[in-house]
Amino acid sequence: MTSREVKTTRANLGYFLLGVFVTLSVVAIFSLGSKLFFTWQQGATPLVTGERDLDKLIQTDVDLFWTFQPNLKNVEVNEVLADDKNTPSTYTYSTNELGFRSPPLFPAGSRFRILAIGDSTTFGQHVADHETWPAQLQQLLDPEAKQIEVINAGVIGASSFQGLAFLQTRGLALQPDLVIATFGFGDWSAAHLSDRDRARAYQRHGVLDMLEVAFLGEDPQEVSANLVPRATPGEYLDNMLAIANLCEKNAIPVFLINWPKPYDLKDPENKYGSLIMEACKRSNAHSFELSPFFRNATEPVFIDRVHATPAGCRIVAESLAAYFKERHWLP
Repeated sequence: MTSREVKTTRANLGYFLLGVFVTLSVVAIFSLGSKLFFTWQQGATPLVTGERDLDKLIQTDVDLFWTFQPNLKNVEVNEVLADDKNTPSTYTYSTNELGFRSPPLFPAGSRFRILAIGDSTTFGQHVADHETWPAQLQQLLDPEAKQIEVINAGVIGASSFQGLAFLQTRGLALQPDLVIATFGFGDWSAAHLSDRDRARAYQRHGVLDMLEVAFLGEDPQEVSANLVPRATPGEYLDNMLAIANLCEKNAIPVFLINWPKPYDLKDPENKYGSLIMEACKRSNAHSFELSPFFRNATEPVFIDRVHATPAGCRIVAESLAAYFKERHWLP
């Protein structure tokens, strides 16, 4: 081999090693950026859920932002109520193999499957597992789940954007025969990023996100400025319509619940609640208004400004069960 060939070989080897080094460096930077980004996102979760203690019970998810860890058994949670006094609240909950607040699932197709998606009102924040309205609906329709299965896929702090993403990535794969959706509280709540911007950041999770983390600050809980709604009214309507149309495309009846509000009618969330009817007018979705049932209750139905008492959850379950049976929606 001539000296020129040796130099050429060495040069090629040098370029090759440089290329390997650059490639490994880029991979390392993106991996670090991803790790830092998701660590920051988990730290930001209390901003939209209101509960810092939930950090140890959730897991970050690229598609859904966060989900509950699977196979949790009687975990005690210490939170505060959404009232003026920040009243302490302690309760326990469990999750199944998919992180749902439900018993282990039966094989798909073996039961008439009702899938309940939504925020903390569906999850049943501040009440026991058996007191949530999906659990009580199960008891009313089929206590032993021989023909009907009710799945509680509610997530604390979830928005309509997350609900749509859940249906697209996992919900439809469960082969539900009927879907009940309850969203709104998470949509108008404030956060550093809108849900759409958060989703774009989750899909990048690289160097740009490292810069974003640095820009937003280390502890989102300590920052109160520059907050935005997680979804504008228009985005909320778009999401609910997409949920309705997705279910219709797959021949699945869907019911959009308008959760009652026991506080000032001027509260901004009412703008979102009124859009549920609009979404139903523009699609084949069915609206379900709970206010009349709560209004006629003879016992307290709200534990705070948002969440239902066990009695309130029972009223939700009873009203839904009666509605489904009267219209022959069930087997």
